[in-house]
Amino acid sequence: MIFLLNKFKAILSLVSKYNSLMIVGGVSLLCSFSLVTMMKFEGWGLLESFWWFCVTITTVGYGDLFPITIGGKVCALVVMSLGIGLGALLIGNIATSLMTKIINRNHKKMNGLGTYLLKNHIVIMGWRGDDTKAIINNIMADKNRSERPIIVVSDSLETNPYTDNKVYFVKSIISSEDACLRSNVAKADKVIIYGEDDNSTIFTTLAVTHFDDDDPAQIITYIKNEENVKHIKRIKGDVSVVAPVINDMIVQEMQDKCVSELITTLLSNHIPNTGNTIVDNANNQTIYRKDLDNSRYYGIISEEMRDKGYLVIGGISGGILLVNPNRDTAVNSIFVIGKERI
Repeated sequence: MIFLLNKFKAILSLVSKYNSLMIVGGVSLLCSFSLVTMMKFEGWGLLESFWWFCVTITTVGYGDLFPITIGGKVCALVVMSLGIGLGALLIGNIATSLMTKIINRNHKKMNGLGTYLLKNHIVIMGWRGDDTKAIINNIMADKNRSERPIIVVSDSLETNPYTDNKVYFVKSIISSEDACLRSNVAKADKVIIYGEDDNSTIFTTLAVTHFDDDDPAQIITYIKNEENVKHIKRIKGDVSVVAPVINDMIVQEMQDKCVSELITTLLSNHIPNTGNTIVDNANNQTIYRKDLDNSRYYGIISEEMRDKGYLVIGGISGGILLVNPNRDTAVNSIFVIGKERI
């Protein structure tokens, strides 16, 4: 399919360039001839003469204007004889040029060659197959975030794996300047960095923070080795670290059966296939963060949220994340379990 598109694009490009100047020049000369002769023989004004020329070479022929003098009729025969062919060539040339542009645009989008000037979008640096697909599916499943465009940056992909118009593709090394510029990370709202290894993730994070503007994006990084978390923490900016929790989940599941399935379900925006246990999450309950305008006591805000159908499970106080703190703890942000974002 791609081979045929490339061939078709090459043919259209050749046709578009062939005799383009001659066609435009011929139409211009014929138009000038028509204007001069109709104004001279028929006494028409400039606009009337131009209108007659347009409806004549396009074969529309409204009949509201027509030559009545011998000289005008003779000149009209010349315009009609040459104009039909030149008009068809001009229209065909314009249509071919537009088709070429459309094919070039689709070709760039499909093969990751485009540059996107989006704003408040989500950039995913790195492609991990099904893992990355799961991330994109989760983003799209959140109805409050599903309309936000997503740009996937990868040098391992050959074509865009998504036909959805909301998912774009940039083929580039994720830690390169080219990747940051063409995905416009400077104007992104969220950047997820999921490199092939920790070194790739760290270098990419440095590159992204360098290009971030005065309104920095939230950067989420995935680190395999906990020893490398300290390197990410040294990078300035709104950078979060997600580390593997598989070992902890294994032990937790061994000690308390179904805990891992419960956690997996809460972390997903849709009901995942977590195992043999039947998961009933009819209201699609998941975890959300709510930033408060002013500091509030944890106990009071918990009661207010409970009346609205939300379960408060933690908060942030003085930059410290607390899980179910004391009632008299002042918090600036809370984490709730609910069926939709507050």
